[in-house]
Amino acid sequence: MGFSPLSLYPSLSFILFLFHFHSTLSSSPPPLCAHHQSLSLLQFKQSFSIQAIPWEILIQYPKTESWKEGTDCCFWDGVTCDLQTGLVTGLDLSSSMLHGTLHSNNSLFSLHHLRKLDLSFNNFTTSHISSRFGQFSNLTHLILTFSSFEGQVPSEISHLSKLVSLDLSWNSYSSLEPISFDKIARNLTKLRELDLSFVDMSLVVPDSLMNLSSSLSSLRLKDPEPISFYKSVQNLTMLRELALDSVNMSLVAPNSLTNLSSSLSSLSLRGCGLQGKFPGNIFLLPNLEALYLSDNEGLTGSFPSSNLSNVDSMVNPVAADDGPSQRHGWLEGIAIQIDNLSPVSNWSIWKVPHSLRAVNDDAYNPRIISIGPLRRGERMLQSMEIHKLYYMRSLLQRTPDSKETLESAAKAIEKFEEKIRACYAEPIHMGPSELAETLLVDGCFVLELFIRYSKADLRVQDDPLFYSSWMIFTLHLPELALGFFKSILYLNNENFRILRRPYPHLLDLIHNCYLPAATAVRNNTREWVSAQPATSLDAAGIKFRKRTARNLFDLKFRHGVLEIPPLLIHDSTVSLFQNLIAYEQLSRGTPQYITSYFALMSRIVYDRRDAELLESKGIIENEMSGWKDVSVLFNDMCKQVVIQDFYYAELCQNLNSNFWTQWVINKATLIKTYFKSPWAYVSIMAGFALLSLTAIQTIYAVLSYSRT
Repeated sequence: MGFSPLSLYPSLSFILFLFHFHSTLSSSPPPLCAHHQSLSLLQFKQSFSIQAIPWEILIQYPKTESWKEGTDCCFWDGVTCDLQTGLVTGLDLSSSMLHGTLHSNNSLFSLHHLRKLDLSFNNFTTSHISSRFGQFSNLTHLILTFSSFEGQVPSEISHLSKLVSLDLSWNSYSSLEPISFDKIARNLTKLRELDLSFVDMSLVVPDSLMNLSSSLSSLRLKDPEPISFYKSVQNLTMLRELALDSVNMSLVAPNSLTNLSSSLSSLSLRGCGLQGKFPGNIFLLPNLEALYLSDNEGLTGSFPSSNLSNVDSMVNPVAADDGPSQRHGWLEGIAIQIDNLSPVSNWSIWKVPHSLRAVNDDAYNPRIISIGPLRRGERMLQSMEIHKLYYMRSLLQRTPDSKETLESAAKAIEKFEEKIRACYAEPIHMGPSELAETLLVDGCFVLELFIRYSKADLRVQDDPLFYSSWMIFTLHLPELALGFFKSILYLNNENFRILRRPYPHLLDLIHNCYLPAATAVRNNTREWVSAQPATSLDAAGIKFRKRTARNLFDLKFRHGVLEIPPLLIHDSTVSLFQNLIAYEQLSRGTPQYITSYFALMSRIVYDRRDAELLESKGIIENEMSGWKDVSVLFNDMCKQVVIQDFYYAELCQNLNSNFWTQWVINKATLIKTYFKSPWAYVSIMAGFALLSLTAIQTIYAVLSYSRT
């Protein structure tokens, strides 16, 4: 019997299969972050020191402090990765306290797959904007605001053909050469947002602006040399926001403002030297919502009262009818402003900063009703004013003398007007009477709302206010007003149990309802500790269980099980919690429980698979219309926030310690990937049986061949 190579085919094929199976079995899932990218980020971190910009109102946080060797860079603060490839695609290091020079050989420029890069509000100590920025061919967003860059803006920026947003503003010693600007204007055809405020454009020909992308929706220039860019921007028909503050427009006829884009919703021409009579027909621009014309002292006239409803926001628009005002005693004016400043410690009501609004502006805008002076007069909120008066009437009818009560309340508010104004971080553009009326009506409305909430029998049948989430509060209720009404209403103390301590803001009252039990409150400050995604924890053998708890914050990790109270997500969840997070960010001394919770959940619910896992455990109940991927909600919730006291630091440390135990990872990977079902075990046994039989067959074949 001769030896045939074909007789060895089953042996070879099975050995190849077994080799493939063994190599697959012995390898663990690849890490998300490529090693060379992790190394580049660590080198970038080491090239800068940590030093805060001396600007009190700027919220700063050293994001690179979380960057540790040996950990997955895709989970580092400020780093975004492509979930399929593990490549770093986003770097948000805004307000990260970076201090030092950004050289052209920095390892940052080896991250070729970046799509979004934000280095704003750092101190790069008069670094030049490197031409290597032009190598980020996939970049859609480049933000270098207020980062101490200087010198010429390189023409290589024009190579970023996918760029949608470019912000080089507030780098006072930077400049644009005509050739560079012309290339940027011609090549960046997808550009929608351009901010060159305080960039020196003195040599740029105004007509170059006509080459800007026709899709440009936002253009901001400020304080260039005295040349007129105004006529050139009239051809940008898609503009929604235009700011030409301090651009010389002294030769521009005010009436020509109506030639601007009909899409314009915001127009700012502060200090542009406008001369002549205010053009009332500017209100014919159909989408105009915000108009800023202050410091144009040659502009005379007044706003037509009949058209005021077309504009939501105006700041010191024009001079009086009797001609331009004079700059007398400007030094004295500064001294008066300084003397009239209220202590920052008195502030309890703020407007949400732009950094938070940029994530989800709609979350901070009232849709049906608003309380207090900040949104007073907005058209879309007027329909609810009549309901406030109905509530006010009901409240007053339960007092001994409604007229006397009304007069007493008004006097109390007028008496404390100065203290009330001092509670607002921004000036209130209302006279004493209008402010008193606003606070009185809105205050009575809120008190009646509380009373009806606590006593169902006082509610009007089918009252719509109790069947929807609709309010974002901006009202300061002084303690004196609460105490005043408590003393004149025939109500027992139980109705006012929520008023046992003063609440500087209605959001503070709502925030208090979410606080954990007193026994669970941490007294010491904890630093941020990251956590792994739910699917990774699950693969490591850590279980998830819905926890029965009355408080949202009562998470527990014990015996390898992470217990999380259920969270119902519906249309008002985003608005409610983002406002509470904003309140925690702005209110000094307020515990950051909600910020901590959503910061942790943004790590655990990292992508769609994590969300689906928690939904299957009953931990997340998604009832939001239009949101298929809940992970997007969690990831957006804590963008641009600063965590000063992380409530779950100890829990995350225990969680990470369990996760990174090597035998747990290996065991979990093996079981999860290859032994999910009994058939996996059967296939292994069958494989070894086949191997044994094949080996025997091979031996017999060799023996037969040797005998012949």
